[in-house]
Amino acid sequence: MAMTSIATDTINLLHKLIGFKTISSDSNKEMIAFICDYLSSFGVETVISSNKKGNKANLYATIGPQQAGGLMLAGHSDVVPVEGQNWTTDPFAARPCRAAGRCRSSTMWPPDYGARSMTPTRPGAAWRCW
Repeated sequence: MAMTSIATDTINLLHKLIGFKTISSDSNKEMIAFICDYLSSFGVETVISSNKKGNKANLYATIGPQQAGGLMLAGHSDVVPVEGQNWTTDPFAARPCRAAGRCRSSTMWPPDYGARSMTPTRPGAAWRCW
């Protein structure tokens, strides 16, 4: 079965997001800027706030009318350091999941994994599917 355009776009976005090395001790600003630009391309209003040092950022995105009763989706943009862990491949590169019984087979959810593909770190790509 051929993948739909949205599934292909979502897989590509997920691969890009997994590729950002936003280790908790480092800056996340490059990834936040990418997400801000991506959302802005769809007309989504975004606001970035930074910590006092200026090396970490939060992104707030607003879709729809500015009124009470909205919905907020939250995630985080950092991962724990990977040094000293038993990674056999690059943890910042998405790879197809080949472990039997561990992947859902669907054109709507890419069975890929990386250092944080299954944590709340990279929810944006997944939310496009649901």
